[in-house]
Amino acid sequence: MSFMNILLSFGTWYLTGNMTTVRDFHKSTFILATNSVLIVGGYDSNSSLSSTENFLESNSSFVPLSDTLQPRQFHTVDRLSNNDVVIAGGWSALQIAELYDPLLGISNTLINMTAPRAAHTSAVIDDGSSSTTKVLLVGGRDPTDTLVTGDVFDSTTGVFAAVANNMTSERYCHTATAIGNGYVLIAGGMNNASVDLDSLELYNSSSNLFVPLSARLSPGRSYHTATYIPSIQAVLFVGGFLQSVPLKTYDLFDISTFTFTILNASTLSARAYHTATLLLDEQVLIVGGEVTYVRTSSCELYRPATNTFITVSNMSTDRADHTSTLLTNTGQVLVCGGENQNNAVLNSCELYQP
Repeated sequence: MSFMNILLSFGTWYLTGNMTTVRDFHKSTFILATNSVLIVGGYDSNSSLSSTENFLESNSSFVPLSDTLQPRQFHTVDRLSNNDVVIAGGWSALQIAELYDPLLGISNTLINMTAPRAAHTSAVIDDGSSSTTKVLLVGGRDPTDTLVTGDVFDSTTGVFAAVANNMTSERYCHTATAIGNGYVLIAGGMNNASVDLDSLELYNSSSNLFVPLSARLSPGRSYHTATYIPSIQAVLFVGGFLQSVPLKTYDLFDISTFTFTILNASTLSARAYHTATLLLDEQVLIVGGEVTYVRTSSCELYRPATNTFITVSNMSTDRADHTSTLLTNTGQVLVCGGENQNNAVLNSCELYQP
């Protein structure tokens, strides 16, 4: 297997209009039933947002929707198989989640979580069935501490229940990645002492337990990305911070052996606050982010078949803390918002065409 990085340029970016408001630290998800992208909350440089909007793929327009019941940033947004969207937590460490109906464009249910949390992660639990009804929330911050706990929302009961045990380490700004068969891989992040963690844990939905793993990230990292690639049965970890310095390293974790592949290579650019999106052909698009206090418009593409990174055409705008959403019916990726090098919060969006 080759470990070269190839300096060619692939893919095309298109400007696709502006959101109805500027936002970063927002979240988004694709709604297949309406061929639209739901964009929720965030920060507009003054306060947390309760506004939501839809990107309509049919005419590349942005349409405002009803507000959420609580303003949020550093929250999570997860779509279930019935199209209901679970919007959970967020700053300032809210203990309230809401159930959003994207077909009607309204939030109609407030749900108490077992604990307030922000800067947590979430994953829709894939147990191999045709329907997904559960969402795992992991770690994050409450008003005073970093959390070791997890919550599971079950849409069949409409309530949150605590994971039966705690993680071995408290963490926030980590990743939680569904890897099938009811398992979620939790990795990295920062602890209460602001140490970047290298530890991994596995959530087992059948036992409702966290299980520590012996494998370690190399090095520890926070504000990174983690992407499950089914064709190679591996999770790709890219970038992030180590002691406030963006990383140019990546890790590849084999979920069949729970071990890391030894790599003698790096990404094309150091970056954190970026996004990583699994494309329809199972390549991974890495977009934007921050390189030592400099926001970037650069992008790269990971090719699992050859274990290589190649350059992708730059976006028109440098941005970090943005969202990237795969349009599953076309294979395009919608990138929205974030913050540019001048610390301006953005409303601009771009479409990536592979």
